[in-house]
Amino acid sequence: MNKEINRSHIEEIAHKLKMGTASPEELSIFEEWYQSQLEKDAVLTKDFAEDNLSLKGRILNKIEERIDQQYTPVRAITPLWKRIGIAAAIVTVAFISAYYWKSQQISEPQFSNVLLEDFAPGSNKALLTLADGQQIELSSAKNGALAKQQGTIIKKDNEGEITYETTAQTASVTNTVSTPRGGQYRLKLADGTMVWLNAESSISYPTAFNNTERVVNITGEAYLEVAHNPNKPFKVQSGKQTIEVLGTHFNVSAYKDETEITTTLLEGSVKVTGDGKTKLLKPNQAAIFSSNDLAIKDADISEATAWKDGYFQFIDADIQTVMRQLARWYNVEVIFNGPKNQETFTGRISRNRPISQALKIIQASKSVQLTFEGRRIMVN
Repeated sequence: MNKEINRSHIEEIAHKLKMGTASPEELSIFEEWYQSQLEKDAVLTKDFAEDNLSLKGRILNKIEERIDQQYTPVRAITPLWKRIGIAAAIVTVAFISAYYWKSQQISEPQFSNVLLEDFAPGSNKALLTLADGQQIELSSAKNGALAKQQGTIIKKDNEGEITYETTAQTASVTNTVSTPRGGQYRLKLADGTMVWLNAESSISYPTAFNNTERVVNITGEAYLEVAHNPNKPFKVQSGKQTIEVLGTHFNVSAYKDETEITTTLLEGSVKVTGDGKTKLLKPNQAAIFSSNDLAIKDADISEATAWKDGYFQFIDADIQTVMRQLARWYNVEVIFNGPKNQETFTGRISRNRPISQALKIIQASKSVQLTFEGRRIMVN
């Protein structure tokens, strides 16, 4: 974007968008500016909004307040997100960085002792385990054919993605792709299903789907875009929970150190079964499976899938939830000392930043103190 475009110019265009008088060129300038804001971090005070819906409303109010300070509306206001095609994305947590972050500056993290090493974020790395036990480190493997098993050719393409080539006569064996702490990976199964693995996660799957069902097993967290095949239901097993789909997009979080398995549906429909109970999920809903219950709740899709898009996003999250996610991605050990803290955190931080930047969300709290010993973080 032209560096000469300053905030007053953007606010002028925003006013025109609000009034419905922006030209195509101005819309293009605004879109480009908006995209440039997505890499900026946003850290909010805990009382800024009670939930994500009111958070978005508060953000919109901040935007309109800034505009209305300079302009007098000439006619009734139409909500911004109904005015332009990009507006569904505008009224999101990402927009905090443009208007709210500047007025709520939080100082650089100050810790009780020095963080001797500013740990780098995770990266694309995973281990492929073949049916015969052979293991291939995917981050260091060269592009092209990696192995051949029972007629299936496993390849790594130019984007680093793992793919499977099969024929109708291909025999099926089981493979596993697992990510370490500080790793993530993407692969395409033999049926065309896309899988994104978060840190410290794994998926075991057949190299060819020859049975009447397509069954995979997942630990940790994964986002799946399931290839549609009404004749072969797709099933995801995670501990004692089973998810059944025909073709859909969903996220499942099933870490062993979490007390719940959370399945969040973006589109399509899934049937979740756990402990003898079955629930049918609709888009924008999540199934929460715990040791003695299976419940449905409305979901915040952006929060559930932020990791896949390169962000940590927290809405009213406790310190344990925040630090567990940071520990997996930065490959650090976290130890909690003292009674459980009741304070919650809301914010959006890029996963591409070093850990000191991610810890800004903790620095917003006055009731939490962090100390460091190598790769160990003590939360007091």
